[in-house]
Amino acid sequence: MNQSIMISARVKAFFSSHASLAALGRKVNQLKVFAPIVQKVQIAQKTVKYSPVEKLMDAFITLLAGGPTQRIQNQDSDLCC
Repeated sequence: MNQSIMISARVKAFFSSHASLAALGRKVNQLKVFAPIVQKVQIAQKTVKYSPVEKLMDAFITLLAGGPTQRIQNQDSDLCC
């Protein structure tokens, strides 16, 4: 069973290993997973380009995609996201 699948360059141009995240994102929006956060969590931060909730959603997708995490240091505690 050492057979491999040959994929043409044309098909590779449209292939993404993270394509499933697009479907997941649509489902998360449909289920309104972040609605409780939007309703109950108020972050005192001005919106220049993206709202604080949009930044949280972006961080969530970055984690799902295997992106880098960053340590946040606070006076009271260390938070790792």
